[in-house]
Amino acid sequence: MEATQNPTAQLFTWKRFIILGAVAMILSLSLFMSILAPLPLALAVLFYGRTKGSALVLAGLFGFWLLGYSVAQDYSAVVIFGYVSLMAFIIAEVATRKIRPSYSLVKIGASIFLLAMISLGVWLSMQDQPALEFVETQIVIPNVKEINSQLDKVVAPASPGRQDVVALLSNTKFLTREVFTNFPFMVFAFVMLTLWLNSYLLLKGRRLLTGTQEVRFSEFDLLSFRMPDQFVFLVIASLVLILYGENLGWVNGEIYGMMTLKCLAVLYFLHGLGVMIQVLSFWKIRGFLRIVIVALVIGIANWILSAIGLLDTWFDFRRKVVLGFKDKDLDK
Repeated sequence: MEATQNPTAQLFTWKRFIILGAVAMILSLSLFMSILAPLPLALAVLFYGRTKGSALVLAGLFGFWLLGYSVAQDYSAVVIFGYVSLMAFIIAEVATRKIRPSYSLVKIGASIFLLAMISLGVWLSMQDQPALEFVETQIVIPNVKEINSQLDKVVAPASPGRQDVVALLSNTKFLTREVFTNFPFMVFAFVMLTLWLNSYLLLKGRRLLTGTQEVRFSEFDLLSFRMPDQFVFLVIASLVLILYGENLGWVNGEIYGMMTLKCLAVLYFLHGLGVMIQVLSFWKIRGFLRIVIVALVIGIANWILSAIGLLDTWFDFRRKVVLGFKDKDLDK
């Protein structure tokens, strides 16, 4: 994978190599924008090789450490860039080894998520309080007090919605349950979307930059991702826990059922997104109009894509709606 063994490395100069690293570092300054930061690093690893890509990562880590040590006294950027670098090497390795990206990335993302959640669970179990009580007393209540102290600056005393805000903030047990169910979902969604989006852009970029179609797997493989049918039983089990968890003798069954269902919704979202894009391509909806439709659905009604992915288990929209559809029919 070194540049001497990869003729496509001639497409990039050292100037562009440095620019790729700079772009990755700039994107890593924002947690939200860091979802795109693995792409330039992955391009550097893919076209320049692991050694030069590793040197670029080490230079970025040192730069952020130096910035945190001498200016900001905050090393969170080092952690974010470390995460970005890990994602970049993963998607670059998947692209280089010519293994099927869709299912490989799901397995890798799920493994990272499970490792993070197990580590978090072990840490919570080492505390003096039960997990829910610890989250409430050490995280939720201190933040509620901070918000209450700033409430007058955000919501006018005479505002009609102020009482609703106060009532919500006073219900710390409800907020704790929301934190407990939404935090794992947000972590899983962030990891999976980072892997999926950057892999799609990397695979598409490689195909366009090299001008070759002779690759075993391209970005189209990500659009063909399909959740295994057996996961429907996990969806059903999650719904049972949400509705009857306490009746079945599990006090926190509803919380863990909702947590599992939300994480499954992320995978079904990716499933449904691929179905929607392929159907739009079959209907010849391309260019700006397709971008608008996809952006609106993702931004306003993303649950629809999760529902489509789940329903596709039984109806197979690709086969019935897009009869005879081939990857080559996609907008390239």
